[in-house]
Amino acid sequence: MKGEGFPHTNKPIYKEAIKISVFYFIFEFILLLTSEILDLKGSMIIVITSLMLFFFVYHSMNKLMKMDKTDDKNDIIQENKELEKTIEIIGLYDTLTRLPNRRYLEKRFENIINNQGKYWNYAFLYIDIDGLKHINDTLGHNAGDSLLLHIAENLKKLLGNKHLICRMGDDEFVIILCNIKSKNEVEEIVRNIQEKIKEPWIYENKNFYISTTIGIALMPKDGFDYISLLKNANISMEYCKVNNKTNYCYFNEDVQREFVDNISLLNDVKGAITKHEFTLNYQLIEDTKKGKFHSAESLIRWNHPERGNVPPMNFIPVVENTSLILDITDYVIDEALRQKSVWNNMGLKIPKISINISAKSFRSADLVSIINNKLKEYDIDSNELILELTETGFVEDLDDIKRNIIELKRLGVEIAIDDFGTGYSSLARLKDLQIDYLKLDRTFIMSIDTDDSSRKVVISVIQLAKALGLKIIAEGIETKEQYDLLLELGCENAQGFYIHRPASAMEIEKLGKVVS
Repeated sequence: MKGEGFPHTNKPIYKEAIKISVFYFIFEFILLLTSEILDLKGSMIIVITSLMLFFFVYHSMNKLMKMDKTDDKNDIIQENKELEKTIEIIGLYDTLTRLPNRRYLEKRFENIINNQGKYWNYAFLYIDIDGLKHINDTLGHNAGDSLLLHIAENLKKLLGNKHLICRMGDDEFVIILCNIKSKNEVEEIVRNIQEKIKEPWIYENKNFYISTTIGIALMPKDGFDYISLLKNANISMEYCKVNNKTNYCYFNEDVQREFVDNISLLNDVKGAITKHEFTLNYQLIEDTKKGKFHSAESLIRWNHPERGNVPPMNFIPVVENTSLILDITDYVIDEALRQKSVWNNMGLKIPKISINISAKSFRSADLVSIINNKLKEYDIDSNELILELTETGFVEDLDDIKRNIIELKRLGVEIAIDDFGTGYSSLARLKDLQIDYLKLDRTFIMSIDTDDSSRKVVISVIQLAKALGLKIIAEGIETKEQYDLLLELGCENAQGFYIHRPASAMEIEKLGKVVS
């Protein structure tokens, strides 16, 4: 047996035992020589006791060594257990914010259900931080991390230990509100969260204002278990982002049904891009002073094999927060400029082409180069192009939009703010941008000849535009009375069914030949 009774099996202990036994033998033999008793019997006693000492020392040291190894093994086992516990704890918390993570949330909620039953009132809040990806892309991931830490600290300050705050990853947080008594209480907390996160985030001596979208699922109404509640809160958050009616909403059957429909619609949009189901129509805009065409606005149309003609208002809001909007925008830019090149070669007197650009595309770092390359590809002068941005998009991420507008203006491209009057804070910012046109929203035009308030708004916007050196395009003109009144008020450009209905490129060409 290895290590049991055979000296050669453990060489370090064997050597130490030999050394001690030899010292003992020499010491005893010296004593024997100096004593009065020196005979064979005394010598044999020394030899035997030396051997006995050797075996005693060896076995004792070997036993001690085994005990030490056992203690070391126990220490290692204990250390491994502590390490495993530490790793498990680390695995339950987000490494950046130190907030509980998805795994912790699942474990904790299971414990809550087991201990308190399924009929306690909880609310799941699924929070999406709007624009975090954009901050990462433009300011860098250090900036994004700084923002996440800022938000985590604000949430902890606001909610303390009363409710459970978790970071799910990327730009999403989940909060479980405990022992909720009413929907009013939930809404008050949600509003407080959104107001807290709206507080300025300072990065590199600049103030940034962050918004959130929150989906809400209530227990027990919307589910009894972690998976159902999390899924339903997430669905309501995604629904909220698409509809843009409010920055938070509750889960319900209508929300779920529309969410499923939107998923189906997104899949169809992907197919429409690859199958070339999109086309463009064009609506002519009149220069009221010259009585001639000023431009043609390109309008996307989708003829789906099963859905039929799908209006832009039914699919653009759904894709606007996805990368699909970039693909659609690329198609519209290419097709509109290709068509403008065809008209130029035909000699049609349509001076400009107008293209709607989504806010997401207007923030893109590639927009200017895409426009420049397409203008060159189709041999179109830059002053023949107008890019339209809706006012609501104009309010968001102004720095990137401003940067692109400056570069586009250097190329000679004109810029229009579409649906003007439907946003909230653009008036104060107009002077900071090199805008060429304000497009008055049709909601004011449709009642301009019957409603005094609408007429006053139109007059004010026209006066503002003149003060800033901007031109006006009035949208949605449907009657001669509206047209005449706008002409009287000094509106330079008119668009609507009264002027011309949206038409295919071929119909525009036929009309253009007649006018020419």
